[in-house]
Amino acid sequence: MSANGGDSETQMQKFELYIKASAIDKETKGSCPICQQFFMMTCLLGENQDDIDFKVFTVQADCPPKNFAAGWSKKYPVVMVISGRNKSGQDISGMMYDTFEELELFFESINRDCPELKRKNAPNQAAMQVVENVYKVSLKFL
Repeated sequence: MSANGGDSETQMQKFELYIKASAIDKETKGSCPICQQFFMMTCLLGENQDDIDFKVFTVQADCPPKNFAAGWSKKYPVVMVISGRNKSGQDISGMMYDTFEELELFFESINRDCPELKRKNAPNQAAMQVVENVYKVSLKFL
């Protein structure tokens, strides 16, 4: 926590990131490029912001956790917010984000101190277009 006493501006952002597990050992991080992207974003935010507390879980596609069976998305990655507020002060506790756009908006909403990850920057927008194109092409091969 920060030195100003932990007011609502500096409340810990606690969330869980669920990513696809490796098909080989079913425990380590898998080869999904989108899961890897959000894992790297989570790590960078955790390194650059003191108010980020997160856990990463790898999920087997053929044996998802019980909370996934209770109506969660079958897509990965998934972010489940335990507690926290976005930059506008709105409570986002208990929210689940599972689409690419929702995940981007979630990370944008909690990103306070890492301008390199803001998707509105021109270099980042160009890079995102390249990532989307690579992802589309790689899906065609699968």
